[in-house]
Amino acid sequence: DSLGRLLPCASITSSGPLEICQGGSVTLSAQSGYNYLWSNGDTSVSITVNPTQTETYNVTLSDGTSACMDSVTV
Repeated sequence: DSLGRLLPCASITSSGPLEICQGGSVTLSAQSGYNYLWSNGDTSVSITVNPTQTETYNVTLSDGTSACMDSVTV
C-alpha cells in the first residue's frame, strides 16, 4: 500500500572529495530504490563524473507519483 508513503528528498553522496584535479573523477550516488534522472541524461543510481571545469550535477528521484531533486557542484 503506497497511500501515505512520501518520497524522501533526494540526497546526493560522493565517493570522495568534490574538489578534484583535472583528469580526476568522483562517483555521485542517490538513494536506491527509485527512478533516477541525472542532468547528464543518465538513469542509474550512480554516475562517475570527470568534469574539465566546475560543473553542477542534478538528480531527480521519482516513484511514479511524486519527484524530488538535489544538486551538487564538482
